[in-house]
Amino acid sequence: MIESEEKAIIKINIIRAIGWGRSASMTGIKLAALVGSDSPGKDRSFRLLVMELIEEGRPIASTGSGYFMAETADEVKEYAKSLRDRAKMNFIRRRDFLRAARPILQPTQIEMALVT
Repeated sequence: MIESEEKAIIKINIIRAIGWGRSASMTGIKLAALVGSDSPGKDRSFRLLVMELIEEGRPIASTGSGYFMAETADEVKEYAKSLRDRAKMNFIRRRDFLRAARPILQPTQIEMALVT
């Protein structure tokens, strides 16, 4: 867990380091190294910091090639679409998982023949 003062410093460094536009995208690992995070860029705590920055109003998008500040309407729309598509896939995975786990959630009762 990152302490709050360290967290604030890392967040400021992310804002300073991250480039504007898809062409300036940077991998999470490279970005984490630049901003002084002990967490590698694929680490959940680093991704949570990025999510907090988005919640605070920073238009940080990501692609397979890394993070960047969205600067055009097309970049915003493309990233929003990728989030929607990911959400759909998560709902489908949830549905399929619950279907597969149905025997665990609703075990069938074993019918026993009465012996007479």
